Parts: sequence; structure tokens; C-alpha cells
Amino acid sequence: MKIMKESREQTLRLALHITLGSTVYFLTALLLRTFLFRGLYILFEYFNCLGVGAFNEALLAITLITLGAVYIPSGFCGGLYTGHKVKENLKVILIFPAIVGSVILLIILNVFFGYIITYQSWIEYEVNIPVFMPVLGSMVGAYLGGYTMNWKRLMIERGAKPLELPEETLELTKIRGIGPRRAEKLRAAGVKTIKDLAESSAEKLSVETGIPEKTLIELIKRAKEHLG
Repeated sequence: MKIMKESREQTLRLALHITLGSTVYFLTALLLRTFLFRGLYILFEYFNCLGVGAFNEALLAITLITLGAVYIPSGFCGGLYTGHKVKENLKVILIFPAIVGSVILLIILNVFFGYIITYQSWIEYEVNIPVFMPVLGSMVGAYLGGYTMNWKRLMIERGAKPLELPEETLELTKIRGIGPRRAEKLRAAGVKTIKDLAESSAEKLSVETGIPEKTLIELIKRAKEHLG
């Protein structure tokens, strides 16, 4: 009985996160789409070329712009939320907010804005929206967003070992602008502590590490400020 209750609660939580992920997607898509098409209209009007929509090449370009500027980023936002909340079976779970969000978006565009949803074209024209575009874009974005939130955990689960640094080298990562890999480059050049960095020559260190001299000047300055 307890197991069934826990399973039911887990299913409800999953459904909630999928619903919220879908909501994030279609609200973001609606907002971006409004701004994009308003911006394109102003741009075309300014250059006196509103008739460009009569050409298939222009319609294809607008469709691709919409895919890259609306559907994929919106799917990415929905995927970020879903990937943050859901950690298991991402490969399957991320499909649902993408599809559900796309369906809601298409229904809103059809009911409230008068757009016609079509299966017969990959190009947006006049008030026609090809159903494949939002679905395809949202799925690509959802997977990018979901795996962005979980890539480190998934790599560890698959056997990839995180970069391990000596304790003294980790001290360097306290300086803003120095991550594990940059700290490892500095360590290889003999800079193991913040004090070592503060006393280093940016020009010499740049040659030894390949880090731009301008960047090193700023890092050395931060090291000195850190030491007081």
C-alpha cells in the first residue's frame, strides 16, 4: 500500500513537472514569436519591402528564423526546467513537454489569433503554420536544455571521471576567472597557489600556458586583491 502511494505521488510530481515545462515552453514561444514578427514587420516596413512575403525564398528564410529564434530557444527553456526537476528517463520524459507545449501553442494561435495549422507544408506563409516546425524545434530545444542541466551527472554515471586536481591547485579556483582546467595549466607552469600567481609575470606566464597576457594581467590583479 505504501509503495503504491509513493508510486502515485511520484507519477503526480512527474506530471506536474511536465505540465510546468510545457507551460514554460508555450509562454516563451508565444512571447518570442510576438516580438519576432512585430520586429520583422517594422523592419520590412522601414525598408519598404512588405511584399517580400510573395517569394517562397523569403518565406523559407522567415520559417528558419522562426525555428531558430522562437521554437528552439523556447524548447530549451522548457527543457531546462524539466531537466532541473526530473533526473530519471530524460530521453523519454523530455519528449512530453515539447509535444504538449507545442499542441497548446498551436491551439492558442489557432483559436485566439486565427492561424491555420497545416500538415502540408514546411514553410510558414500568410496565416498558415506548419505543425512540424514548433514540434521539431521544441524537441531539439528540450533535449538541449534537459541535458544541459544533467550532463555532468550523466557523464559520471557513464564512467567519465571528473578532473581531479591537487588540493593546493584547487586554491587557485577561488580567483574569479580560474576554473579547474585553467588552474591545471597554471600548475603545469609552476603556479600552484594564489601567492604564486600574485608574484608571477603575465608576459612569461602567457608564453608558458597559452593564456592571453591581458587575461593573466587581470587574474594577477585579482590574486593580489585576494591576498590583500
